[in-house]
Amino acid sequence: MQDFRSDRAGHLHDLASQAARWTADHEKELLRLDPTMPGGLFNRRADVWRPLIAIADVAGGSWPERVRAAAVALESGAADESESITVVLFGDIRAAFAQYGDDKMPSAKLAEYLNDMEDRPWPEYGRSRKPITTVQIARLLKRHTISPSSVRMGDKTPKGYRLDQFKNAFARYLPPSEPQHRHNPQKPAENRPFQGATLPPDVAVQKPPKPALALSCVGVAAENGISGDKQEKEPWRERI
Repeated sequence: MQDFRSDRAGHLHDLASQAARWTADHEKELLRLDPTMPGGLFNRRADVWRPLIAIADVAGGSWPERVRAAAVALESGAADESESITVVLFGDIRAAFAQYGDDKMPSAKLAEYLNDMEDRPWPEYGRSRKPITTVQIARLLKRHTISPSSVRMGDKTPKGYRLDQFKNAFARYLPPSEPQHRHNPQKPAENRPFQGATLPPDVAVQKPPKPALALSCVGVAAENGISGDKQEKEPWRERI
């Protein structure tokens, strides 16, 4: 593969001229052709691929099969990406409810939590690269039959979500989490970070076990008089 150089693109101009001529020669055929779409392509995604598949059908040869195979492969990848973003979203929503400390949450508060997560796509979401909005959250959740409704928060009833709406989604997409405890006003609140979609809420704060290398250094510490019985900590001395 070579880097593109505008001063060395003469052959591309020739190719563009040939493509324009071919299109002009087959314009009527392309306009009246309604190609058969491969399975799994519907609505807008099918509209995107239809002109390319029509061109492949008119070109003939191996192109019709190759283009349809490419369409299926690329759209499957897009579906996998959509599934992945769903897992991230549900994991972050579960963490948001845990930190909020209530089984109801206003949509605006949920959007605020998501947009505070610098390691997530939400602060620069979508093509606009702007913070995700309550409308965009609702669109993502609508695919899973989860919709905002009026929730009672004190003397107000803003649009929001109930934790029980996510029960099935959490069970399907996320690993089990440790039970969350209600906020205790007698105990200072912990400033705990949001957890990822693939980690239960308490995993990130656990201390890892001491590596084996640290245990092998106990004899060195004992020799320097730090702690322990030198003879017991350093059995190798008996062999000298």
